[in-house]
Amino acid sequence: MTVTVRSNELKASLKAMSALIDTIRIDPDDNGWYMHAMSSDKTMMVDARIPDVSFEEYEKWEPFTVSIKDMLDPLAKASDTTKVDISTGRLRMRTGRVSFIRPLQGTKDPAPRFPNLELDTECIVDVDIVADILSVMSGDPKFKACRFTQSAEDLKMEIFEDESDLGEVMRIPKADCVMLSGEGVARYSMHAMAQILKSVPKGTEVDMLFSTSKPMMVSYSIGDTAVRFMLAPQWEDTEDE
Repeated sequence: MTVTVRSNELKASLKAMSALIDTIRIDPDDNGWYMHAMSSDKTMMVDARIPDVSFEEYEKWEPFTVSIKDMLDPLAKASDTTKVDISTGRLRMRTGRVSFIRPLQGTKDPAPRFPNLELDTECIVDVDIVADILSVMSGDPKFKACRFTQSAEDLKMEIFEDESDLGEVMRIPKADCVMLSGEGVARYSMHAMAQILKSVPKGTEVDMLFSTSKPMMVSYSIGDTAVRFMLAPQWEDTEDE
């Protein structure tokens, strides 16, 4: 069985997942492809939904797990309009008269799905604003974590070096957000957050939800494809809260 999809949405969603993930499970169902995975250290989950309308030809088949690199490497050379044929055993691209075939080594190993969490805060903002702030803070490897504090007025981010609070605060005011609601405080890996946001196309609105001492969910859309990340919190210093 084979499906045919244009490379743009497939390439973009796989690139997003490749930030901190090596392999993904693909579950083709009646509504399209559901792709999901967990990082090796079990601190981050990611999923993406490519709906059936994104495929030129689509049929449902058995789930399988595959290396992101095996799929992404050939796609890196494809234009956005290149047609890609994918079956459970191979990936084939056609560009004019040239065909490229890459074997896909798949398994049926299970992968966890996103838990249903109720999160207290939501901030929708242009990714460029958040990415620019975090790129400054994540440029130095000694910066280990960032604490997010959201109120009705703004979203603040504080830098941590190991277990020391450096006290530096970056602030996104409510006026710069599409939506800002709820209150919460939680701390997350600086490196993981920077990698997630680097994968988001410039100019994209990103939706960030979290609660005190709970995971953060970061989601956005690429065309018809929906991508979500869930990142576990780190330890928190709450003496000054």
